[in-house]
Amino acid sequence: AEKSEFREWILQWGPLHGVLERKAPERVNALREKQISDYEETYRMLSDTELRPSGLVGNTDAERTIGARAMESAKKTFLDGLRPLVEEMLGSYLAF
Repeated sequence: AEKSEFREWILQWGPLHGVLERKAPERVNALREKQISDYEETYRMLSDTELRPSGLVGNTDAERTIGARAMESAKKTFLDGLRPLVEEMLGSYLAF
């Protein structure tokens, strides 16, 4: 359990993101662009499927709530995309 928790934690560690950006800028930039498009797509989908049918379009609290959900989903996808890059770079160190 501790090993998998560390693997998840290291994916979120800001200084590692800086190293990855220097080592593989094209791959990280592509993942960041995908994160933005994933956020926009998820937000639009949640707005269409949850806010519009409930009559909550324009409700700031409801829009903020789905915005947070869309952001969390896009972040998870971004971190999942970083995983192979982290494993390439730190694989032997993560195999404890």
